[in-house]
Amino acid sequence: MQTHYQSNPHSNAPLVGGTSKLFPKLQPWKPDNSPGSGRVYLETFVNKWSSLYDAHENRTESNMPAGYTYLGQLISHDLSFRRSSAMGDFLPPALDLSSIYGGGPKVNPMIYDTTNGAKFRFKRQRTSSHVQVEHCFYDFPHFGRTPLLIDMRNDEHIILSQLQIALMHLHNKFVDQLQHQYNGITLFEAARKLAVWHFQYVVVNDFLDRIIHDKTLINNVIQKFRDDPNGQRLEFLPLEFSSAAFRFGHSQIK
Repeated sequence: MQTHYQSNPHSNAPLVGGTSKLFPKLQPWKPDNSPGSGRVYLETFVNKWSSLYDAHENRTESNMPAGYTYLGQLISHDLSFRRSSAMGDFLPPALDLSSIYGGGPKVNPMIYDTTNGAKFRFKRQRTSSHVQVEHCFYDFPHFGRTPLLIDMRNDEHIILSQLQIALMHLHNKFVDQLQHQYNGITLFEAARKLAVWHFQYVVVNDFLDRIIHDKTLINNVIQKFRDDPNGQRLEFLPLEFSSAAFRFGHSQIK
């Protein structure tokens, strides 16, 4: 299944599950009309941040492990992935691993184990015979040379694909633990709920804790949700977030 995007940059009523501007009436910044004003502004901006960079004693290193760059990429894909329902609608953005689960065993049976519909299936691969030591590793199931997964972006590189496969293994582990309590689709949904909860816990208590300096921001959002768990939520993904603010992850690659 391919990723679906809808854009509605000018409307005040964004499409559910699409992408739109959070502040559609906000005008873009423009330099004044004096000659060279834009260039002067940009040079001032660059020099300001260059001086801050040079003043940082440990500027060559970050206290964030490199792997979190790719965890952020997985999070971004999950938030921006919107699978279509039978009615042709799109789900609002949510951190619910829809980019991995798709519509579940009934809608996307090709990624699930045929002997146990509650589990993901894998393909065992071996490293090239040209390397000194061969290793077995898990990969997505394939149709010919095409990997079978819900969001093809999660196969962009091996770090990202192995992060998804780790979450798929986590789901299968929960299936093993819960199979004496549930069966069929109920077993699948129970295991999925636990896997999503664990993923959300990592995002809130580990990932966000590392990238947000002011921890009160995190606590305020969590408390607001606890006070009103069924409160108003965005039905679309703001372009200011997906195409601007959250792009900071690109600068983390090292």
